Amino acid sequence: ERFGWVPVDPADVRKVVLEEPPGKLSMVDPKVAAVRRQLFGAWEMNWLAYNDAHDLRLPNSTGKEIPFLMYPQGELAGQRFDSLDPDAFSYTLSAREIS
Repeated sequence: ERFGWVPVDPADVRKVVLEEPPGKLSMVDPKVAAVRRQLFGAWEMNWLAYNDAHDLRLPNSTGKEIPFLMYPQGELAGQRFDSLDPDAFSYTLSAREIS
């Protein structure tokens, strides 16, 4: 039997591997296995493509190119923030209806 488009989110599985305590979980860890089962064939219905660029040089940045945009990027005085370290770099997103 042939299948058409099947929604999967390997990036969210990878986030669990890297970010769930204690960090760097294996693919067979119960937390990772549960997320893999849940996210295969499902999605949040809110995906939005912001870009399709790669190897980006950020405007006015002194840092090296980044391979892609997955998280917001911050830089101050030539030093990049670690976008995965919530104590060192935080941000908020907000939205409102406009007419």
